[in-house]
Amino acid sequence: MNELCFRNFKKDIHSIEIPAQFPDPFSHDISDIAKLAASELQEELEASQDYQEKNNTSSNQPIGKMYGVLVVQDKEGKIFYLAGFSGKLEQGNLIQGFVPPIFNLFVPQNFFRLGETEINKINREIEELEKDPKYLNLQKKYDQLKTNLTVEFNRLSENLKAAKNLRAIQRENILQNPSDPQMDNLIDALNKESIKDHFTRKDFKRNMKHKLEELDIELNRFKREINSKKQLRKDKSASLQDRIFKEFSFLNCMGELKSLQDIFPISKDVLPPSGAGECAAPKLLHYAFTHKLKVIALAEFWWGANPESEIRRHKTFYPPCKSKCVPILSHMLEGIEIATKSSANKILPSIEIPVLFEDDYLLVINKPSGLLSVPGLKELPSVYSILKEKYPQITGPTIVHRLDMGTSGIMIIAKNIEIYQNLQAQFINRTIKKTYLAILDGEINNDKGEINLPLRVDLEDRPRQLVCHLYGKTALTKYRVLEKKKGLTAVEFTPYTGRTHQLRIHSAHKLGLNTPIVGDELYGSKKDRLMLHANSIEFLHPILSTIITIRCNPEFTLKE
Repeated sequence: MNELCFRNFKKDIHSIEIPAQFPDPFSHDISDIAKLAASELQEELEASQDYQEKNNTSSNQPIGKMYGVLVVQDKEGKIFYLAGFSGKLEQGNLIQGFVPPIFNLFVPQNFFRLGETEINKINREIEELEKDPKYLNLQKKYDQLKTNLTVEFNRLSENLKAAKNLRAIQRENILQNPSDPQMDNLIDALNKESIKDHFTRKDFKRNMKHKLEELDIELNRFKREINSKKQLRKDKSASLQDRIFKEFSFLNCMGELKSLQDIFPISKDVLPPSGAGECAAPKLLHYAFTHKLKVIALAEFWWGANPESEIRRHKTFYPPCKSKCVPILSHMLEGIEIATKSSANKILPSIEIPVLFEDDYLLVINKPSGLLSVPGLKELPSVYSILKEKYPQITGPTIVHRLDMGTSGIMIIAKNIEIYQNLQAQFINRTIKKTYLAILDGEINNDKGEINLPLRVDLEDRPRQLVCHLYGKTALTKYRVLEKKKGLTAVEFTPYTGRTHQLRIHSAHKLGLNTPIVGDELYGSKKDRLMLHANSIEFLHPILSTIITIRCNPEFTLKE
């Protein structure tokens, strides 16, 4: 057994509760024993220059990387932990003290290196052929000849068209004088000219094709060889990739191995996500199961500078990503008893939704934090389900706009389809005015400003969003500081667009306020609740045609 990867706790762990069941790795709740392991690893990273991969900016932080710890127990009952990282470091992917990769692509003379060398050789051969002076000269001659012949053909076509138009006029003039004894001869002469021009055009096209074919035959000798090598490269790349997918095999506690090919539905057009199997969590679990260790708790954290697009904060814990890790860990954790939240089996109490305004046409409510706006995949209560039960006479979609589950505050509810459509149009036309109150987890410098960062969904880790200047949708937010106190900032947000998680990302992203909202488990750190509240709304009543303004203060304050 390779004990170089085993890490003993530096601090006494006897007073720390050891989870009886493996905590859900996709939860934002981290066990105390995993937090301790992570803090000890972070102390090591802080002290050692070996892991400080400096980026090319003036930042003193290392380039960002996801690290992970897995608390384990051996057959003798000794508890220790393993450490791992996603991908590879500047020094490589075999670093003393860290678990090795599941499959090491970078071992000299392994099939990947040999295959890569072979493909690179084919690439060089293709490049040499494509840069061969004879090939380039032939291609240049062919292109020039084709251009010249095309110009000449177009000129001939224009002349023939002009001659045809002239003959049409002449023919019309001749036919206007039917008594002319030469009429038949004149018409016959014009017809012969038409036939002659037809064959002139046809002969030119045939000669043009023949001249191009002479050069094309020589060119095709090169092209056939180039295309043959490209096909060979494609076949070898596909074969190499296929073998890599087989070599990346993941063990679970029952001794079952599954490869990427087994886990992901691979087809000609669909492949596993890039980097699948190289994240910290699969590496740690695979190593533990390989050495027949009992897994106790897992935690992953970001170390280093924030990325450009997604939001990752230094020393902050994050669950494994959804697109790459969920399918893999679903297999790896088979046979492991996963702890569920104690509240999951409790009967949920009846939820009261305060009504701020009501008439025959609509409702304005104060949604509590922790309540879904609309039903989700799990059978949890939502604004929609509660109001449908309370107001059975309501028809139509009813939910005009949504708030995130953690966000509290004002929502408009339509009582029929016509009201819904009217209010929806107001949202689409951006005539409805809204403000939000939030408490930020830190003090920001500017007292007011504007944030304009385009957003799109993170395809590899839904429902997270990220900043994307290439494909993102415009997202504009104005803010003003209300108060600063004890390292926190109370802020009023005015969103001018309604993108998913807009205020949360504009708060947390380094190009925004670089300060997450308190309690934001996706873009900051989890707390009792998300400190974000929709506190005011102004809209045109669809029937009364009067401006309705509603305000509602949050339950939280900066003093808390």
